[in-house]
Amino acid sequence: MLFKKIILGTFFILSGCGFTPLYYSNEGEVSQTEQVLVAPIADYNGYVLKQSIENALNPKGINSPKKYILEVYLDNPMLSDQSIQGDNFASRKKITLTAKFKLIDKNTKETVLSSSTTALGAFNVFYEPYTTYQAEKRQTEDLVQIVANNISLRVAAYLKQKEVESESKTSSN
Repeated sequence: MLFKKIILGTFFILSGCGFTPLYYSNEGEVSQTEQVLVAPIADYNGYVLKQSIENALNPKGINSPKKYILEVYLDNPMLSDQSIQGDNFASRKKITLTAKFKLIDKNTKETVLSSSTTALGAFNVFYEPYTTYQAEKRQTEDLVQIVANNISLRVAAYLKQKEVESESKTSSN
């Protein structure tokens, strides 16, 4: 019985804190994130990054008028030796993937958000080149997903903050 009261009390406390879900929009409304057009990104990793960002910002695939353009510049993965054995053979490599992005207001052509994100990973180096290639490829794919999540969260948070600020201005007037 006490447990039910604690759960019920927690529910009432959280319902009054002003929390709103990041990607939420009322039924029939288009959310801010669905109004972002992701510009094409070069190379295969760029294509995967673009698709991942679009899926995160517009999971339902709603075709709506676009207010913003998201430009992403993905650097090539940087490799560096991490663990070198006595015979000068690197048994592990570190991989760094960096992306710079900017969110542009389509009407004013003004950059409203500009930032960068970096993801780090590592993979084992094997004596068989194909196995090493597959390990590097898999790690790069994972890092692209991390970068996509970072970018989509930052864009969504910025748009939500802007939405909340505009709502507070209209309610105070």
